Amino acid sequence: MNHVQKNAVISITKATELFLIHLAEKSNEIASKRRGKTIKASDILYAIHREENLQFLRKDFPRKLLDPKDIQAIEKVSHPKIKKDNKPCESSTAIPITQFFKKQDFVGDI
Repeated sequence: MNHVQKNAVISITKATELFLIHLAEKSNEIASKRRGKTIKASDILYAIHREENLQFLRKDFPRKLLDPKDIQAIEKVSHPKIKKDNKPCESSTAIPITQFFKKQDFVGDI
């Protein structure tokens, strides 16, 4: 059984909170530009593909999930435009975030 120190849990919780606030703010910017009152899934996807610091999510949330009508509506009033390359994080060790959260067996002590 794995044990996590209380301070580590607090740090991870705070980092997650800050990340979600950042993602929500960027998604809200997109929703506001299309004059929406609520954040739609397409706003979140668009933010992921527009913001460089969210590029690590692109592999798990590909551009093809975006509805072309939503892209057109957002791009009428939004700048800069969405990244066309759909490239994931440039790191050679990048893995999809869904893989990151799968239970793994660790060998040896850390």
